[in-house]
Amino acid sequence: MRPGDPQEMLSRLAQAVESRYRIEKEAGRGSMARVYQAIELATNRPVAIKLLPPEAATTTNAERFLREI
Repeated sequence: MRPGDPQEMLSRLAQAVESRYRIEKEAGRGSMARVYQAIELATNRPVAIKLLPPEAATTTNAERFLREI
């Protein structure tokens, strides 16, 4: 798969957070990140997880990303 591929990103995200969250679906995307709808397993509450793809993880983009969350 190519970098930034939605299925690859979802698979990696699910592996990284599987002990705390259940990823339901992609909820949206912007110019540099994707947002996933998930359930926090400990509380059964809905949450949003924002993911910056590796190819967008420059210092400038990372700083912008952190300001948005």
